[in-house]
Parts: sequence; C-alpha cells; structure tokens
Amino acid sequence: MKYAIVGSGEIGSALARRFVARGIAVSIANTKGPESLAGLAGKLGSLVKPMTSEEALQADAVILAIPFDAVPEAVKGVEWGGRIVIDATNAIRLSGLHATRPEESLVDTDRC
Repeated sequence: MKYAIVGSGEIGSALARRFVARGIAVSIANTKGPESLAGLAGKLGSLVKPMTSEEALQADAVILAIPFDAVPEAVKGVEWGGRIVIDATNAIRLSGLHATRPEESLVDTDRC
C-alpha cells in the first residue's frame, strides 16, 4: 500500500515522522512543490519521498493535512475510486482558535 500526506505543516510533518518511526515509507506533498520538501526529507530519511500534490493524491491512502478552506481546490477533479482518504484538516485557525467558518464547525469556539 502506498501512503501520501498532502500538507507539510505541523500536522503533515508530525505524521511523516510517525510513519518513519514505524518504518513505513510515505510520500509528502505541498503547494510549493517537491523541492521545498528536501530539507524535511533530508531530516527524516529515505522513507520520505517528496512529490507533487497531484502525484500524492493518487496514493492508496491519502492523508489531507492542509487548511480546511484549501480542501475543495486541492481535491478538485480527483477520482477516489475506493481509495482511503483521511481528513486531518481542521476548521480552526490555531493562532486565535477561531473557526474559519463557524457555521460549518463542530467545535464550540466559545469554550476554546
């Protein structure tokens, strides 16, 4: 099975580290392109393969670790065909813990 993470921020990078810790090969992509991931891949080792988002979205199991608002454009036109998709997005802006679209959030932001 081929695994890919779309997003290389805090969540995507943390997930890549966990894959490597378990000895599992994983691809990682972001909007800046594979070249921008050379440093991360260099730190984590040969189990991490940088690639384009388009390539990553073809993996058997795809983890979306991108901003909530970026999902529709990122997956536009993708035919999932029974593949596994793991949604690690969040409708919260971490800087202030405010819902990006409160009407779509399951989080009670008054309690954050």
